[in-house]
Amino acid sequence: MTHTTLSELRPHPGRQEGGGTRTGFLAGPPTGYAETEDVLAELTLVPPLPECCARTEATVMLHMVHTLHMGRNGLVVRCETPRYEAAYRLAALIRSVWTHRVVIRMQDDGVTMALDIEQEGRNLVRLAGLADPWNRPHVTPAVEPSTRCCAIAALRGAFLVSGHMGIGRTFSRAQFDFPHAATGAFLAALAQHQLGSPLTLMEREGKLVLATTTRQLTAQFLEELGAPANASRLGSSDVVHSAAA
Repeated sequence: MTHTTLSELRPHPGRQEGGGTRTGFLAGPPTGYAETEDVLAELTLVPPLPECCARTEATVMLHMVHTLHMGRNGLVVRCETPRYEAAYRLAALIRSVWTHRVVIRMQDDGVTMALDIEQEGRNLVRLAGLADPWNRPHVTPAVEPSTRCCAIAALRGAFLVSGHMGIGRTFSRAQFDFPHAATGAFLAALAQHQLGSPLTLMEREGKLVLATTTRQLTAQFLEELGAPANASRLGSSDVVHSAAA
């Protein structure tokens, strides 16, 4: 069994979402709150992964950020994200699992990172299950995590590219925004069946949101994903969060 090395997954020092700099991800909000950037910084340093988990995490990340284009050498898989650290982690996972040549570049806006897989784009589409034989995209990630570790990897990948910490009345909650209901339902069911840690799927301000609803569930969820330092900020008090908060 192969493992992705920690050095491959380590983000570029001093960079964060939006192109700013960090002074240390533990110097931040008081107990009860956790910032998105702090959680992302901790998740990008999750230790080496078994191949099955690396494949699952990469597949979910690809599913949520990729688009397909035709280039000079055929089909191109392009992944765009404003999250610098997530882009580098995804590139490392792709190289580890599928050994594809990945080109990473900064977009002209100075914020968005783009990953282009050109020479073997069609193979990646097939191997990662991004689309059917007619290049029609699948509505949910092409993974069926049957183990706890792979379920965690799937949810971690989703959080790295689309998750953030929303502010409730008395604590931070883990939250995902999805353009498609099927993806949110898929991840909600995964969290429920494999982790026993339910996430609530709801519509908020016209967006589909998947979120934890109590302080205890948020801390448990962050611990499961691989962010224990941020989970410890939330403590263990079980404060119910109103859906209207």
